[in-house]
Amino acid sequence: KSYVASASQLVVREHLQRIGQSASVEHAFSSFVRIRYPVPAPAPLVSVILYGNLINSDELIRRTRYPALEIIPCPRDNDGNLANTINRAVKKSHGELLCFLDARLLPETENWLEELAGQAGRPEVGAVGPMQLDVAGNIRSALTVLCNTPGENQVSWSFYQGMRPQETGVAGRAALQQNVTVLAQGCLILRTETFKVVNGFDEIKFPNKLFEHDLCLRLLGAGYRNVWTPYPRMVS
Repeated sequence: KSYVASASQLVVREHLQRIGQSASVEHAFSSFVRIRYPVPAPAPLVSVILYGNLINSDELIRRTRYPALEIIPCPRDNDGNLANTINRAVKKSHGELLCFLDARLLPETENWLEELAGQAGRPEVGAVGPMQLDVAGNIRSALTVLCNTPGENQVSWSFYQGMRPQETGVAGRAALQQNVTVLAQGCLILRTETFKVVNGFDEIKFPNKLFEHDLCLRLLGAGYRNVWTPYPRMVS
């Protein structure tokens, strides 16, 4: 019903006003709402740490509409420690925000970074991650959860794999921004200050895998929230 959707927006809008949060509220689907957190003016500089094969770097820039951006190339070194390579790349950056991006991923829409930066700029938020799609346009990674499956060398699982990104999932979970424990590997953004507070990626325990999961867990332990949002979509 339209009055239910209107009432939902009003309740959320009044709550944001009470807590002094600058954001806009709009209808998402059913009785759910979408909150848009604006990027401040002037926009904070985002340092995109682009790791892996850099063949798509020019295309990434072409598909990105954001006024304050620097790309820090981060090809793999011969030492076989990706977390260390990325940590060293961070030291070369100048941005208020850091975006760690697997170079194999490209944004589906030009406003992807604006959406992520708006979320990451909130003081209570740690890391923020987008939906990831496969080459066929189906969901490759949406909500990521930690798991312990006997007999399998796996510590996390992404729900809704293979679904079309327009589908909403159980109780709308595939199509709503929400707090999560960990984010999928390949793309996440957070404030540079926050990254330094938790001492960056753990290059000793997790040199090449799971360092993003580990970072998310340490952010939670430090009192931050990790946010997954379905609105920016990255395609592999």
